[in-house]
Order: sequence, then C-alpha cells, then structure tokens
Amino acid sequence: MLIVVRSYGQFTVSLDLPDSLRYLDWPSYPLESLPSNFCPENLVELHMPYSEVKKLWEEDQRLVNLEVINLRWSTNLTEVPNLPGSQNLDKRIHIDLGYCTSLKYLPEMPGNITYLDLQNTGINELPESVWSNENISYLNISGCEDLEKLPSNKCKLKVSAGSFDLEGCTSLGEFSELPRDISILSMVGFKRLVSLPTNICKLKYLKELILSRCSKLENFPEILEPMEHLELLDLSGTVIEELHSSIEFLPALECIDLRDCNRLLSIPRSICKLKYLEKLNLSRCSKLENFPDIWKPMEHLEFLNLSGTAVKELHSSIEFLLALKCIDLRDCIRLSSIPKSICKLKYLEELNLSRCSKLENFPEILEPMEHLVSLSLQGTAVQKLPSSFGNLIGLQTLDLHGCKHLKLSFICHIAALRSFGMKTRDL
Repeated sequence: MLIVVRSYGQFTVSLDLPDSLRYLDWPSYPLESLPSNFCPENLVELHMPYSEVKKLWEEDQRLVNLEVINLRWSTNLTEVPNLPGSQNLDKRIHIDLGYCTSLKYLPEMPGNITYLDLQNTGINELPESVWSNENISYLNISGCEDLEKLPSNKCKLKVSAGSFDLEGCTSLGEFSELPRDISILSMVGFKRLVSLPTNICKLKYLKELILSRCSKLENFPEILEPMEHLELLDLSGTVIEELHSSIEFLPALECIDLRDCNRLLSIPRSICKLKYLEKLNLSRCSKLENFPDIWKPMEHLEFLNLSGTAVKELHSSIEFLLALKCIDLRDCIRLSSIPKSICKLKYLEELNLSRCSKLENFPEILEPMEHLVSLSLQGTAVQKLPSSFGNLIGLQTLDLHGCKHLKLSFICHIAALRSFGMKTRDL
C-alpha cells in the first residue's frame, strides 16, 4: 500500500496507518511521532521532509524491509531508529537527515547502508560502523559544526568523487584517516585543527587540499610518499613556520597559497623541483626574510607574490624562473636590491616595487625586455634610473609617485609608454 499526503495545515484527527503500508510520503508531517499502533515491518520507503517529528517510534521496531528514510529539514528530530533488523544484504539503505539541526546522536548503522546525508546536523561524533562501512558510496557531513572528531578505527569508506565533504565542520580537531578516494579536502577555518596525520599522503587521488584560516595549524607533515595528483595547496592564514623539503613529492602542484602565514620563516630549496608550479603566493608572510636560491629552472611559474614579506634581496638565480609574468614585491620595506639578472625574465609583464622604502637603486637593464608593460616604483628610495632603462621597450605604465629622492637627468623616450605617474614636487 502507498500513502501520499500533500496537506500542510494543522492535523486535528486521530491517525491510523495500516500495517500493510509500504510507501509513506508526507512532507511537513505535523505530529511528533508516528502512531504507536502502527507496525512498520512492511514499510519500504519513508519520506517525511520538513516534519515536526522528534522521534519516529517510541519503541524499537522491526524494520526488515525499510530501504529509504528521508527526514530532511525535520529540525525537531532528536533521535533516529536503530536498524538492527535491516540486515538483508540484498537491500541498499538510503538515509537523508540533512539539516536535522537538533539531532546530536547517531546510532550504529547497518552494513548495507549506501547513502547517508548528515549535512548541517548537530552530531558531535560519527559511529565507527559508518567509518568502517565499505558499502557507503555517499557520505555528507558538511556543515556539522559540532562534530569534534572522526572515528579512530580504519576508514574503509569507498565514497565516489565529490561525495565526501568536511567543509563547515569547524570544531573538528583531530582525525587519523580519511576516505582514500577523495579528490577535494576543504577544511577552511577549522579553529581546533593543530596538525595533519602523516598518512595524508595516502590520499592518492587528492587534487585540492585547502586549509586556509586554520589558525592553530602549526605543522604541515612530511610527505612520505608522492602525491601525484595534488594541484592546489592552500595553507593561507595558518601558523606554520616552515614547509618540509619533502614538498618535492607533490610533483603536480600548480598553486601554493601561503599568504598571511605570519610565522613562516623559510621556503625549502626543493620547491624548484615542482615543475608544474604556476602560482606561489607568499604575501604578508611578515617573518619570511629569504626567498630560496633557485638552482633548477622552473618553466611554468608565472606569478610570484612576495608583497609584505621581510625579504631583503632577491637572488640572481631568479633568472631561472623562466616563465614569470608577474612579480609583486609591494610593501617589502626591507628590500634593498634587485638583481641585474631580472632582465633575463623575457616574459615578465608586471613588476611592482611600490613602497619598498629601502630600495635605492634600480638595476641596469642589460637586455631588452619586450613584455614588461607595468613597473611601479611608487614610494621607493630610488635616486636615479639607469641609462639602460630604455631597454624596457614594451613599458606602458610607469609609476614614480612618492619617489622623493629621484632625480631625472633625462627623460626616457619609451615609445610604448602611455602612463607616466610622478608628482611635480617629486621632480
């Protein structure tokens, strides 16, 4: 028997459900539980989203045929039934409890559950029977703000790509294992997370690891095995002090974001082994004094942001960053020199040295730079421009505002120059 109810008003009559009922679809069900005289032994699917239910039954029931429970957005729900009788392995159980915000506890789950949605519930821990279940292909625990830890037993979940998400579980402080097949791991703003397990390298299919604003994360682990698919590593806003030299075992990295890591002291030389790295953001790493010697050419790095760091100089080996298009050195108040080898960067388009207040000399440009279109020396202590400045033949924008010590003995005739910024009193 099938019952479908589409009534959203107040329910005032007594309710009797037949024991032969197999399918119940009643959105916004108005009562706190199902009738006590209803035997759900034959029930196969139960759909009651947006209900007023607190618990389905007052006593444990024999649920040998139940395959689907949908109580999504039942915000008063505090208890879900045990499913001990649902052990028929031919059945595949689907449970949707998303946005049941009053649900704090989840009982042990049967071995034949395949779909479990706990998004934005109030649970604070997962039962081990979920973590060790090889049949679950979809598990959503995103937005579970009260979830403090994951089970310590071995994770046997075989979730499909995109079907496991920790985003929004901001109280999570520790975990030992994660599903091996995940491709994205986002833990933005996890305030209690101090470290990652060393077996993070077992996530062989991981493409994105996002740990931004994990304000207590002090260490990024040594990578003991190559992670050949990781393309994005975001550690921005953490309190790590260094990256281990084993970062070279992340050979597919395209982007490393370390901005606002205000305790970061060093970057390993092995970073130059990341052949496919395109973007490196170190902005506002206020304790970073040295950018490493690049002893091996990096053919794909296009964007290097060192703005707001304590870097004092760039090594001449910067010429081995062959593909660089943009170097941002704004607000590097300790920077005192730029190497002459910068002219070797044939694809450089933008060089920003704004407010590098200790920079007194701009280097000789010994070779033509055809692609550099924007140069900012705003607020530097540069006293003069070299006679070879004319080799910046593609320059379109030159910002010299606030260069109080600059004395121009000649005007550079650069044909492409369209914007020349300098206040009269600075002349």
